[in-house]
Amino acid sequence: MRIILLLALLILGPSTSEAQSNDVDLGPDSTGTNYWLIAGSVKQHEKYKFAWFRSDASKDATVSYRTSKFRIKFDCINERLGQTARVDYAPNGSVMNKFDTDYPQMTVAVPGSVGASWLNHVCAAYGKK
Repeated sequence: MRIILLLALLILGPSTSEAQSNDVDLGPDSTGTNYWLIAGSVKQHEKYKFAWFRSDASKDATVSYRTSKFRIKFDCINERLGQTARVDYAPNGSVMNKFDTDYPQMTVAVPGSVGASWLNHVCAAYGKK
């Protein structure tokens, strides 16, 4: 029995809670939605950095989804960012909304905003270039 369990763990990898425990807690926004940078997700392509985030909006009564995962494109040199992909999940885990694009609208990171804090974290931790 132990061998079967060990094989299952090796094939399936760590559980979701184990993988999430390595994510970087970026704290909540003004609505109570909490955000995490998904561990190991930051990638460089040309001058841009891309990173996956997840959120828990269970304390935010203004949205119908419970959680989401989304990918942000960062231009660290020009302090701009844009969302390239997003999936919103209902409380039961089903997909409510999703989209992706290769060419997001890049906007300036407004000082003091949640987006600026994400840009500062990713660019400081993973380099500006």
